[in-house]
Amino acid sequence: MAGSLHLPKLPPLAAVLAVLIAAAWPLAARGQSPLTTLYSFSQTDTNGYNDDGVGPRFAGLVRDSEGNLYGTASAGGPNGNGTVFELGTNGSFSVLHAFSPLDNLGANGDGATPFGGLVMDHLSNLYGTTFSGGTVPGGVSGGTVFEMAGDGSFATLHSFNGSVVGSDGAQPEAGLVQGNDSFLYGTTASGGANEWGALYDLTTNGDSFSLLYSFSAPYNFDEANTDGLYPHAGLMQGQDGSFYGTTWWGGSNGNGTIFRFDTDQNLVTLIHSFNATDSFGSNADGQFPEAGLVQDSAGFLYGTATSGGTNGAGTVFEISTNGGTFATLHSFSDTGNDGAQPEAGLLMDTKGNLYGTTFYGGLYGDGTIFEISPNGSNCTTLYSFDSANGTDGANSWGPLTMDQNGNLYGTTYNGGANGNGTLFSLATIPSLQFSGSRNNLVLSWPSWATNFSLVGATSLGVAGEWAAITNQVSVSGQSFFLSNLVNSQNHFFKLKN
Repeated sequence: MAGSLHLPKLPPLAAVLAVLIAAAWPLAARGQSPLTTLYSFSQTDTNGYNDDGVGPRFAGLVRDSEGNLYGTASAGGPNGNGTVFELGTNGSFSVLHAFSPLDNLGANGDGATPFGGLVMDHLSNLYGTTFSGGTVPGGVSGGTVFEMAGDGSFATLHSFNGSVVGSDGAQPEAGLVQGNDSFLYGTTASGGANEWGALYDLTTNGDSFSLLYSFSAPYNFDEANTDGLYPHAGLMQGQDGSFYGTTWWGGSNGNGTIFRFDTDQNLVTLIHSFNATDSFGSNADGQFPEAGLVQDSAGFLYGTATSGGTNGAGTVFEISTNGGTFATLHSFSDTGNDGAQPEAGLLMDTKGNLYGTTFYGGLYGDGTIFEISPNGSNCTTLYSFDSANGTDGANSWGPLTMDQNGNLYGTTYNGGANGNGTLFSLATIPSLQFSGSRNNLVLSWPSWATNFSLVGATSLGVAGEWAAITNQVSVSGQSFFLSNLVNSQNHFFKLKN
């Protein structure tokens, strides 16, 4: 992340340049990044109904080119079955679609309980899934794939038949990914030929649907198998064109897997089985991954496991696409401030820093937002949710997204003004502020920016060398500041981490 601020040119300074660069350099242990609750979902009546929705589950937010945010609420709304919504740049909230009531067989025309998030195509059409509902003549509805078009129209592209072995899949918990071929690819948590989950694709108009792969049955019902069980997470298309994902259970130890899917052969290759755990629920690599993967420029994959690891509270891991290299970058500590049980996947910025959330833990037990450096050497808790303050959300379950200014956006399943979840933003890049008079120029920046240090240089270019400024920096209230700039040998300043 990078940005710049050009400050007024006042003598005797040739110029003052503030450049903001993201990394990790702790200056002091003060405060935390400022979180803004953008929206709190409203109270429900005794039937679980409200106007806007309840509890975004595995769903994060997607941003359009204008900065509007889109997402799903897993329940609530006028019919109690969830909503698709938009949060405008001016803070206005709109329900784009409320999923309809279910009949006595659990069926309807459009689906219900959208657990997963949305994907947006280049025409601003939104695509998503529902865990239940839909219409299957002669069968039991097992969820849907839908389109929310840019013109506001809604269409059900596919209804899953979850009633028989050999079905096309059932109960998709994750959202979709649009492949390089423009097809939509996804997972179902159950169903398929063996009833333990499936992979599928379909065209964006729904005319063509294919069951691509069915996960195998477990050995003797001990939760272990050759490829994985219950894929809760969506897929990610790698640089090699293959798709990569995780399963919650299964594999050689029954604790979940990481797999590669090759579309030319419709073949799943197991690249990692998570290790068995001891009696304390601990192991070296993690257990029960519930989120998808991200890939860096070198081709390595990164993800989270909800439990396991050194402390049994979940991990962040790195793995090569052939599975030959695996590293646990961080084990969460159930009793520490870093959080516990990371349910959501990771976001990677342009410098390779990873951002994510935990469902529990942190200072107040309501979960955290964290940042991990590319090599895993530093895990920073950016924010601890505190639902007791009446505005914060709690228990973030969905992945984060980032805007061009380095602000993070996400959802919480609980908390907020009414306890039904929130939409939030978190600033990660501080800004340098210029103030004072000609004889007493002052630079200041917020005290929550503990990962940043102030450096100065006498000039820019080859001869300019940035040096840390520590002995002149003071703190007052919510700000760090440097005064008497007219006497400084430095003419250029920036925040660096």
